Formats: sequence, structure tokens, C-alpha cells
Amino acid sequence: MAKKPKDAEIPGWYDLEQIARGIMGREATGKVFADSAVVDEDTPSDAVKSPKCNRVQFTYHPTSHYPSRCVVLAASAAAPAGHAREWSGAMVVEAVETDVVLYRQS
Repeated sequence: MAKKPKDAEIPGWYDLEQIARGIMGREATGKVFADSAVVDEDTPSDAVKSPKCNRVQFTYHPTSHYPSRCVVLAASAAAPAGHAREWSGAMVVEAVETDVVLYRQS
């Protein structure tokens, strides 16, 4: 039976680099990115910087190795060389809801 995805909140005031590093930090614990949704910020200190945050879901990685490094870019940006598109959707980036794409090294 598959385990239920685990949620983590990534602050809405993070930039794209910080978001990618936050995702990879969770993945270093044996999880893999599954999905993200924009929600109201629950932490009062972060709500001052951005009223919304990214609620990111992770599942357990099906193998013993870590997922490939990821890069999160605005949807309008070109895909980086050597990377495959894994997920796209809305995230709060520097307090602005933005369409983004998560790429993995291929």
C-alpha cells in the first residue's frame, strides 16, 4: 500500500533558487516532490512578508537513491540544457503568484 504524501510549506517570499533548494532539502530525507498548491500562510511571521505560501507534497522515493537535482524556473523561461520537465503549475515566488516549471537533470 502506498504511503500518504507528506506536506511541507515553502514560504511565499522565497525566490526560485530558494524554492528549488527547499524541495531538494526535503528530498535528501528520502522523499520526492509530488505536487504544490498555493495556500494562505499559516505562520504569522512569514505572512508579513507574503500572505500566501506553497504547500508542497512529497511521497517516499521508490528506490534507495536520491532524485536528480531540480531547477524551478518561471514558465516563460527556456528549459535548461540537459533537463526534463517534471511538473508545472502556480507557486508564490517573491510574494507574487507565478506560473513555474520544475525541471530535473536528465
